[in-house]
Amino acid sequence: MVKPFDNLLTRLIADSQDAVLYWQLGVIVVCALVAWWGMRLLKPYLADPDSRWSAGRAGARRVGLPFIMLLALLLGRDIAGIWLANTHLLNLAVPLLLSWVGVRLVVYSLRYAFEPRESLKLWERTAALLIWGAFALHITGLLPRIHAAMEALSFQSGSHRFSLWLLFEAAVVIVAAIIVALTLARLVESRLMGVTQMN
Repeated sequence: MVKPFDNLLTRLIADSQDAVLYWQLGVIVVCALVAWWGMRLLKPYLADPDSRWSAGRAGARRVGLPFIMLLALLLGRDIAGIWLANTHLLNLAVPLLLSWVGVRLVVYSLRYAFEPRESLKLWERTAALLIWGAFALHITGLLPRIHAAMEALSFQSGSHRFSLWLLFEAAVVIVAAIIVALTLARLVESRLMGVTQMN
């Protein structure tokens, strides 16, 4: 028998007439204002023309707002959980912000590591689609079911068991490692090219 869906969306719909929902909206607004104010404070530092850390500053400008808001929301959710009966809207906002940070970080890393070309846009769209797709599956409660189905599809090789989920995880780790390695290599190269004197 298939279990009925119990996910963040159904819980949020059930709370739509509850005053607790409006308190959670207030927490989100406060967190957004904190993130905006934090970026305003960081703006002079991030606009510094020092080329040695230009890549890091450009990356911070890309992910700064959603990242600060995510940190503020995690803290706000913990504080709100003391007084509110539930925090379903805040629980929905956390993976949304995490997806936003992930998409911006991956797209910036790809643009920094590779030369601009038409094929790069396809990789950016694919990465964004995967991240937002995982978010959609999470909030609808389908992700655990897909995970269980991929774990069930497996084969034995000697004493080791390989599942479709394990192969998917390995592919994600390999691609992420390649992107990180290329990004670090580009960063080191740019720093070395900026050195005027070297022994």
